[in-house]
Amino acid sequence: MPGPEASPFPKMLALEHDTVDLVDIDLTIGAATCRGLLSREERARAARFRDPRHRERFVVGRASLRLVLGTVLQLWPGEVEIQRGANGKPHLAAAHGSQVRFNISHSGERALLALTVAREVGVDLERSRGNLDVLDIARRFFAPGESAALEALPAEERTEAFFRCWTFKESYLKARGEGLLARLDAFEVALSSRAARVLWSTLDPADVDRWWLLPLDPGAGYQGALAVEGPPPALRRWSAPGALRQAFVT
Repeated sequence: MPGPEASPFPKMLALEHDTVDLVDIDLTIGAATCRGLLSREERARAARFRDPRHRERFVVGRASLRLVLGTVLQLWPGEVEIQRGANGKPHLAAAHGSQVRFNISHSGERALLALTVAREVGVDLERSRGNLDVLDIARRFFAPGESAALEALPAEERTEAFFRCWTFKESYLKARGEGLLARLDAFEVALSSRAARVLWSTLDPADVDRWWLLPLDPGAGYQGALAVEGPPPALRRWSAPGALRQAFVT
């Protein structure tokens, strides 16, 4: 996800309670025309990046987020007020009076944005890397059941399963608004290739019934996952909003 099934991003996007909309963002489209859409605080954050590539990708990601949210709220992107919670998770300002929830993940030259209504959501996108000692990382950071399940797999299946587990865990933490503050061994997820539950969590035992974890297929070289509050949603997939950028930015 989103691969060939992704639809061109619409000029108007009405979100639905039983659906999560996923938007694939190309971070290489060029930051120069996007910078004017950012808030003063976002421009200050961009200036702190030492690597120009990381700076430009941040700018494109935030501008694209504003374009999408502006489409949903029917506002000029610069009018969208985005705030950060206590642990840094972005959300719409209360002044908008909106129940829209969103989360965004960056990896390499891509970003993935998830949006829904009236329930929390988290998304994680990771560029797959084959040169990792996934067993060593799992033993050090994952819950014991996860590392044991990974070790039991054939060697050729471990890297894919590792990233599937990793993205499940990261999307769950992002949905909760924990970011990197929580230990990865404070909860356990299945290494499933299908929708799954949190198996147990010391962060909140009730989370085993609160969240669904859905694997995503972002395309070659990437893995992704979605954590969503409540029943499993339908997914709508949209391509990068390049046409929107051209429409709003002159």
